[in-house]
Amino acid sequence: MKNIKSILFAAVVATLTLSSCSSDDYSYSPGEKQAGAYLTAAKSSFVYTPGQEQVLTLGLGRTESAEAETVTLSGNNPAFQVPASVSFAAGEKDKTIAIPFSLETGESASLTVKVTSATSAYGADSVVVNVKCDYEWISLGMGKYNDSFLFENGPYEVEIMQCTGVPNMYRIVGPYIAAIEADEYSLEPSCPPTENVDITIINAGETYAGQVIDYDGLVGYNTIHSGYYNTSNNYNTEIYLYHPSDGFKDFSTPDTWAHNKVIVYQDAVSCGVQVPGQVQLAPFYYMDGVGGWNYADQDEVIVITFPGYNPKDYSLDLTYTGIFTSVTGEVYAAGNIVAGVDVQEMKAVVVEGAADESEVAEALAHGNLMSTDVEAGNINVPIPEGMTGKMKLVVAVIEENEVKSYDAATFEYYGGGANPWKSLGVGYMVEDFVVTMYSPDGVSAFEPLNCAVEIEENSETPGLYRVVDAFKETAELLEVSYTSTNLEVNAIDPEGVYIDYQPTGVDDGDGEAFICSYGAYLLGNYDFDTVKGAGYLGTLKDGVITLPVFETQSGSHYQGVFFQGSSAYYTGSHGAFQLALPNTNAASMAANKAAVQQLRNANSFVKRLNAYNKVGKAYMKHVMKMRSMKKGLKK
Repeated sequence: MKNIKSILFAAVVATLTLSSCSSDDYSYSPGEKQAGAYLTAAKSSFVYTPGQEQVLTLGLGRTESAEAETVTLSGNNPAFQVPASVSFAAGEKDKTIAIPFSLETGESASLTVKVTSATSAYGADSVVVNVKCDYEWISLGMGKYNDSFLFENGPYEVEIMQCTGVPNMYRIVGPYIAAIEADEYSLEPSCPPTENVDITIINAGETYAGQVIDYDGLVGYNTIHSGYYNTSNNYNTEIYLYHPSDGFKDFSTPDTWAHNKVIVYQDAVSCGVQVPGQVQLAPFYYMDGVGGWNYADQDEVIVITFPGYNPKDYSLDLTYTGIFTSVTGEVYAAGNIVAGVDVQEMKAVVVEGAADESEVAEALAHGNLMSTDVEAGNINVPIPEGMTGKMKLVVAVIEENEVKSYDAATFEYYGGGANPWKSLGVGYMVEDFVVTMYSPDGVSAFEPLNCAVEIEENSETPGLYRVVDAFKETAELLEVSYTSTNLEVNAIDPEGVYIDYQPTGVDDGDGEAFICSYGAYLLGNYDFDTVKGAGYLGTLKDGVITLPVFETQSGSHYQGVFFQGSSAYYTGSHGAFQLALPNTNAASMAANKAAVQQLRNANSFVKRLNAYNKVGKAYMKHVMKMRSMKKGLKK
């Protein structure tokens, strides 16, 4: 697949066409001089530091200087003392205007100055300038800045400074400028990136965004201009980074901002405060008037590493390898662990498949679960006696009773009871839920996959089917990680078929993808009969399971929802998902191709939104974060 940066953030190239003509082609006669005054400014932005005299200087000129003249002016900001008039003596053409002002340190203001008497067509009759009274800053040295959503080649080395007047305020110098210089994307002059990213650490008892904070280490920041100008699907707008406190639904209280935080402090003290070792930002990536991507409840989206701090490697990668039975009849879940160099203690446990692995990890750290101490390499963790069905192997890296990282693997074991799943044989599935969320060229999504798959039925619950390794071919095509996972399809009621929220086993490095049919999504809020009666559930007819196709207000089509982390996208944009049960006439799938092709030609949700890479991945991907299926979808 092509690199995302050559597709999503394409350079805008302006071509200037020049034409020449001979001196014989025209004649020239000078026009009459026009009297009047005009304004000039050395630059559009001015920065003042504490102790510096607060006086702004502009230039005022006139085109006719033979006579004495008084030019009148106006200003639109009462903080600036713009003179009402400026007098010129005969023969005097240019003057410097001194404009005193009064701003507090840390304040910024904009000023428009206009000539209100006779103006000149040969200059500007008004100027707009921005003034900032900045703090004094000291350099802490060189650190690192990584935006895992937007950077493919980060982190970038950046200078980090500390404000002497507000010691818990830090300045990261030019991180997005560094990204431009490293060719992460091309500079669009109309939306340059924020020059410096200033962050403030807020502790318990202090106020941020109008609310009192009840915990230490919250990180605040103003809106960041990324400088990424998104031209895909004719959006033609910049991607901004907003703090989640900035008016986003479901993020109105300090506890919802807590992923913007200090990760760890150093022993070093500067200006009377302890210097952070690492800080993380968890913003909303947003295109004004369009929509965006919620990373406000994610860790390590943006990581800032301060000078002098060497982060520890607590990385953990767990792979489930099977079931091991000892000679004495004890049954173990077997796995393999690859751990970071700084990992000293790991604990593992097998729990029910529905358990929340983050909660399990915390219980392991505090000794609230019976666990097994494990080390890197091959591991065997006992399966609790009598446990059967879906299970989860959870491993946590622990240091001083604190979880540093964790990983989990889901598997099935029926040693404690009969396996209710019975194979029906080989059927056919058209996979339109995961593969079509990716693009090989950044323009159009992959086509749906037609796969031969093994299909099982639950003997205890007839009509409950599952597709063995449903997304294995998808992962192979995308060249991403895959864990053996089965897809359950509920056709107990042939007129009310749905696919519950469940994992796919596909993980491109940003977390495992989950899916559900749109009918199942609605079942989170409405009863079965209501959803069925409204036509949101699929059917099982002549051995073929199909799902209804819906249309968004923008004309995009979908059959389900794609989840990764805590965000969601509509999926099934081709309307092609089908499951033909074994020993049935699967030709009906081919008969549907004409209708499918019509949908492929439509302005699908996948093609409309395109995709954004994350953590160095070069795959075009639709990812938004959503933890609860009851939250609203981003459109």
